[in-house]
Amino acid sequence: MSEDVEVSITGLSELQTALENLAGKEAKAIVRDGLSQGGDTLREEMMDECSRDLKGEPSTVAGQKSSWSKSTRMGDELSGTTRVAPKGKLVRLHKALHHKVWHKGMQPFGAFYFRSLNYLLRLAEFGAQGGKERGLIPRSAPMTRGFEGGKGRVLDKVVAVIRERLHLE
Repeated sequence: MSEDVEVSITGLSELQTALENLAGKEAKAIVRDGLSQGGDTLREEMMDECSRDLKGEPSTVAGQKSSWSKSTRMGDELSGTTRVAPKGKLVRLHKALHHKVWHKGMQPFGAFYFRSLNYLLRLAEFGAQGGKERGLIPRSAPMTRGFEGGKGRVLDKVVAVIRERLHLE
């Protein structure tokens, strides 16, 4: 899930001016808080979409906040990045079924291992090798749908937090 999505906010000159009038550290802290809370909203959207899309244990794990990471980093000026990604592994052991051909990186036939949530969501998002659907996880792009369906709420949250912290409401 290394694809990044960039969102630029335009038409908010009142907020921009108010932020520029503050000391640099204080303005960055306000923007960082807005981006972080917007990231929380994005994480909730992706959690809901992925848990609805998957079945069984992957669905349960994808619906837990602890299965998602969120990090916020500030740039040089009043810009920053919030990254939301799946993390962790499923609790239940999985038995490897690759008995005819074994490739580097595959579990040997009969081996027990834990499946990573990141891997399962990557299959759901992009499909298996060559875009083929494999197993119980059809290619359905739940993270993309979560982003597309929630980006308006994420942006509203970022703007609301910045407005509140600047006392512009």
